[in-house]
Amino acid sequence: MKQYTYYADDWAKHVMGPSIGMNAFIEFESKEIEISVVRNALKFLESNKVISNSTYSLDNYDNFVEAVKEHFHIPWTGISPRMRRLIYSINSINQPNAIVCAGIFCGYTYICNVGASIGSGASYNSRIHLGIELLEKEANLAKKNVENFVPNHGKNIICDDAVNWFNNFCNEKIDLLYIDAKSIEFDPKNQMLNGSVTESLYLKILKSAIPHLAPNALVLAHNSQNAQPTVSDYLNFVRTSDKFQTSINLVIDDAGLEVSKLY
Repeated sequence: MKQYTYYADDWAKHVMGPSIGMNAFIEFESKEIEISVVRNALKFLESNKVISNSTYSLDNYDNFVEAVKEHFHIPWTGISPRMRRLIYSINSINQPNAIVCAGIFCGYTYICNVGASIGSGASYNSRIHLGIELLEKEANLAKKNVENFVPNHGKNIICDDAVNWFNNFCNEKIDLLYIDAKSIEFDPKNQMLNGSVTESLYLKILKSAIPHLAPNALVLAHNSQNAQPTVSDYLNFVRTSDKFQTSINLVIDDAGLEVSKLY
């Protein structure tokens, strides 16, 4: 198992705080700098054999962003512009055939993943792309946003508990799993609850998904940097488990993205 952390020099300056997060398209830096920072992170993934190359269409990405601006209502997001580009580019390069995103709020994180395969910014076509959101109000907003983005695609948003869905409804092999589910029940200092060991929601979702992950599947986990205390069990699992070849923490902003590659 290989485990590394990649730090952008100014990662701590890119924070989608309570007020800033209301503007998904805020500009922290020039477009050229953003491209360069993400390119360096992609090259780090490439050098560690997580992805095959570090090249994606900048024009397609720009088309994707313009379409999201036009069709999505985003009340708030923790996804910085750098992170949006990174998630899109990983999917564009890796071209997963089946994508499942767990914890999608208004659908923005979902479209950052699948926008490389549907809509005006698509570089390829994925066969399966599903977003799972537990809260009905948020799931309905996500459906509306995705339907506006590409007609007849709102049906790909599911209102359910991700663990329940993987355990009872998933019958496909998933090539890319994205996790961005808020987990507040796990306390690494007190892991016992009612006599049993508790786990973070991230780890629960991952364990339920593993039987359905294809060989060499990628798992992307948002908030690997700023939520380390509450997802420490997840991070320890992907960084030490013999089920994974490599796990890399890409810290290009204060949130971070853990990218783990299955055997």
